[in-house]
Amino acid sequence: MATLAFSISALESVTGDFVPQLTVAAAGILVFVSVIVFLFLIGRTSRILRPAPMGDLVTRAGRRALAELHPERRGDDPPAPAAPGGEVVRHRGRGGVVVNVDVAGLVRLAAAAGGQVAVVPAVGAYVSPGDPLLRVAGGAPDEQRLRAAVIVGAERSFERDPSLALRILADISIRALSPAVNDPTTSAQMLKRVLEMLDDLAGRRLGPSAYRDAGGTVRVVLAAPEWDDYLAVGLAETIRYGAGSPQVARALRAMLLGLRERVDGERRAAVDHRLALLDEAVAADYPGPLARAEALVADRAGFGA
Repeated sequence: MATLAFSISALESVTGDFVPQLTVAAAGILVFVSVIVFLFLIGRTSRILRPAPMGDLVTRAGRRALAELHPERRGDDPPAPAAPGGEVVRHRGRGGVVVNVDVAGLVRLAAAAGGQVAVVPAVGAYVSPGDPLLRVAGGAPDEQRLRAAVIVGAERSFERDPSLALRILADISIRALSPAVNDPTTSAQMLKRVLEMLDDLAGRRLGPSAYRDAGGTVRVVLAAPEWDDYLAVGLAETIRYGAGSPQVARALRAMLLGLRERVDGERRAAVDHRLALLDEAVAADYPGPLARAEALVADRAGFGA
């Protein structure tokens, strides 16, 4: 666009027999640079749109989001306090998705009023007009400023929403398993990215996040998913649609068994539940003992490649 604007504006200086050589040379150089940048854009775009690079981009964005939403390691700090009761602030205006929350702004408002604020919907949840948006206990900050701190839009973003990354990876995985595409290798590749995120989540304290003011008092409690929620988003549909592919079934089993060794307690029980669902789906899809035995092998690569 800059090259076009420069070239058109340069036409005004062409009068009669006078042609500004330096201006023409500059326009030629700009055209050459524009062509190079355009070719670079096409090459980069075509590379990014392939499943594996796209999966890497989504995974990196998801891990940044989960580090922001769940900064504490598991066992480092006590769980966040329960969401306070008190006055309910409801959503006004058009419905939409909670895109992000201005946590720092809410902390300042709550601290100034001497109270505590809990964000009711998790980031990424849909809110309709009249739905509970916030619960305020103690002081009473200005409701309009409180509502302004919860950003509602038309589409989810990666800010404080690691579930979105898992959702996208799962969607790519199950679309690759469609009979119209029939690409189990891509599905297995996406599973490796899902495992990378779940491995990161396994070592973090999940659930509601607490944010404190400068004095250490909890001022904001932000709703966030639990371990079960992340497992369901990342794996439930791939187990349902992928059990019929031996490659995906083997990769799923290896992934779940490896994840099982890295968690304990309720989190291990949740992984065992997913393993049981996988066993059930494999039994339904493979009535023959030989085919079932092949699908029950744990192999992170699917078929060792």
